[in-house]
Amino acid sequence: MLSSRTRLFARASGVLTLATVLAATPAFAAKPGAGGGTSSTPTGIDVSYPQCPGTSLPTSKAFAVVGVNGGLANDYNGCLAAEFGYARSLTAATSQPVAQLYVNTGDPSNTVSDWPFGSSGAGLGSYGAVSASGATPYGSCTGYDATAACAYVYGYDMVAGVASDGDGDVTDNTDNDVDIPGDVAYFESTTGDSASAFHWWLDVETANGWQTAAAGQAMNVADLQGMVAALRAADAGVGAGAVGIYTTSSQWGTVTGTPKATLSNGSADTLWGLADWIPGARSESGAQSNCLLTSFNGGTVALTQWFSHPYDGDYACR
Repeated sequence: MLSSRTRLFARASGVLTLATVLAATPAFAAKPGAGGGTSSTPTGIDVSYPQCPGTSLPTSKAFAVVGVNGGLANDYNGCLAAEFGYARSLTAATSQPVAQLYVNTGDPSNTVSDWPFGSSGAGLGSYGAVSASGATPYGSCTGYDATAACAYVYGYDMVAGVASDGDGDVTDNTDNDVDIPGDVAYFESTTGDSASAFHWWLDVETANGWQTAAAGQAMNVADLQGMVAALRAADAGVGAGAVGIYTTSSQWGTVTGTPKATLSNGSADTLWGLADWIPGARSESGAQSNCLLTSFNGGTVALTQWFSHPYDGDYACR
């Protein structure tokens, strides 16, 4: 898995469909108290631990997206409070809130100590409490298994948090003694803000650890669905429309197998229709052009990114 955020140079693939763009409704509507309105300069930046500490951040930007993690889904950005404070201080308004968040994702399967053991032992309640019985859209996670059900729980845990049972026993994989506060809890305890007030993005990149082949892609989808479920359980962004995906169409296809509105198990795909944040441009003008790309998941392209230094630039498409 990554120790630093990947810079994506390849242009995102897709067909230009101006009619689709003109007909689209805003995926991330501005909300009172979190910035919003209109601006003639709809550009922002995204920052995280690579800019920590000491990077001078511009006050002229309209918005900022701040990384909660430190490169891994179970590691955290030590400068989150300062960087999110910077985002909150911005005053220029666009169709995008001035302060937003992104989190790292990945599906390492049951090769990690914080993979859920299921509803046995101390119970799934110590793994983010998807439900008291351990039920997921894919059935129950009943053991330390490489299944879609356990992948769903793992994704949920990375956002909602994992609590140790404190017995110090990690060798038999029947419990978890690695405390993971979860993105939501870490954000709230570090910044003093409520997760429910802000938009969240899932950073999906192939350089992170993912499963392969059709069965692995099904687990990856379940993992991401668990993360979305945990954000929605926290009422993040106050509504389902305030969770989005950062990726390119090619990476999305590699990780998920390009799922559609309904999955093979008959359940609705909660990743379908989420807002898109698309990287790949090398300039602001290129990022603006990428606003016309077709969504990779049936959603709306809300943000695009262009490579820059010491932080990447972002363009508010709507």
